[in-house]
Amino acid sequence: MKINYLKTIVALTALIFFVGCSENEISSEPQPSEIGVTFWDKVKGEQGAYFEVYKNGSKVKNEEASFVSYGGGQLLNSAYFRQFRISTEYISTMYLRYSFGNKVNTPDSLMYDENGNDLNESTLSLEESKYLSGMVVEMYLPTNDAYQNNGVGNVTLYKMKEIEGVVYHTLGEFKVTFTNNNEEEVTLKGVFWKEKL
Repeated sequence: MKINYLKTIVALTALIFFVGCSENEISSEPQPSEIGVTFWDKVKGEQGAYFEVYKNGSKVKNEEASFVSYGGGQLLNSAYFRQFRISTEYISTMYLRYSFGNKVNTPDSLMYDENGNDLNESTLSLEESKYLSGMVVEMYLPTNDAYQNNGVGNVTLYKMKEIEGVVYHTLGEFKVTFTNNNEEEVTLKGVFWKEKL
């Protein structure tokens, strides 16, 4: 009885070891977009972005970018941020920024969120970065005078995504709405990608 039990445990452990997913596993199966803005056919080259611009619900423009950079920096009290910078012609430079570290959603904080969202209060370890979920992210256009506030919407990030035989380290979809100086709602729906960070 003990031998059969031991064989079963060994067999299950071996099965889990050989069938389990690797952290760097490449995903090539098409998956439905969580936010309904999939533009997989626009993903070409080492890096870039493609999005559609809607003003008051009507599409006004398609926009492409050939430059996406990734960086980060230090905030107060051992907090830090990571961000993507997407350079385009129509809206100038768009930033997508994640903040980590100490609690930053207090009125006296430099990173106060007036909508009441709690920004991430804990240190992010590298092994957890693949599984970010439900996080508050800043998306803003600091060099465009027409859009002074952060955008409101959703961003979905994919890691190690394969499209047409090319593996992209990071691929992101977004649907974000800004209010411009004329009190018009401008929505950006699109995708950005980077083959290597």
